[in-house]
Amino acid sequence: AQAGVDIVDCALSPLGNGTAQPATEALVATLKGTDRDTGLDQNLLAEIAEYFRPYREECLENGLMSTKILGVNIQHVITAAGFAMVQRAVNSCGEDAVSGISASAPINALIYMPLFAINAALATFCSQNYGAQNLRRIIVGVRRSAALVLIYTIAASAVMLVFAPGIASAVLPDTEVNRTAIGYGVRFLRILAAFYPVLGGLFLFSPALQGMGFPRYPFISGIMEFVMRFAGALLLTRWLGFDGACLSTPLAWFAATSVVAFDYIRKIRMLRREGITVRIERATETV
Repeated sequence: AQAGVDIVDCALSPLGNGTAQPATEALVATLKGTDRDTGLDQNLLAEIAEYFRPYREECLENGLMSTKILGVNIQHVITAAGFAMVQRAVNSCGEDAVSGISASAPINALIYMPLFAINAALATFCSQNYGAQNLRRIIVGVRRSAALVLIYTIAASAVMLVFAPGIASAVLPDTEVNRTAIGYGVRFLRILAAFYPVLGGLFLFSPALQGMGFPRYPFISGIMEFVMRFAGALLLTRWLGFDGACLSTPLAWFAATSVVAFDYIRKIRMLRREGITVRIERATETV
């Protein structure tokens, strides 16, 4: 509501999730006990959901609903749970803090977009060259991507550190009422901006590993990200208040990036020693 939301469109769990609306039961449970408690009875919602469950099965059988659109990426769920904990910590700092972060979050999303593009391109590049057994191209491609990511993240950090007040004011009108919220938004942007190069490492090493067929450590990095976000939001907010809630995100970036950077170096050394051909043959034998 602080960000301007009037209505949230939901669907009961048998027909929700996937590419449809979020589950009503989950949102009701999330808001329970807050000043935005819906007052809906979870037991009654469960009864209604059970009524529609046979219809869901019927839709799956006749092809009206596809199982492909109902799948949930567990790594995304883990990351989202960490974000929820940070949001909870921010909520404890007051409405102005919530408004400041809600208004500033889309700005960060714009900063992340080029990193997502590099992530997707690098995963495809590493996958193709791993299949072609060209380790040298993978190493050179990752190095060049690292230079690109470093230049971009440093530039983005500099812009945000210098121009954060103006950027935040462009999103949230600079009025007397919004002055405190803008201040929170600027602090949020500057704290995260100082660590953009660390986030860049996560967008670099994780897709490289996944593209080469090593998903284990990227998955572990997602768990580490959740743990550090949870611990940071819980402890740092208690000690540092709003700044602590913001710092829990860079702390999660450090933990996740460290995991995938370590494994990338280890895997490259292993492939240099054994060769991609040996690795593929072993995988084939296992299958």
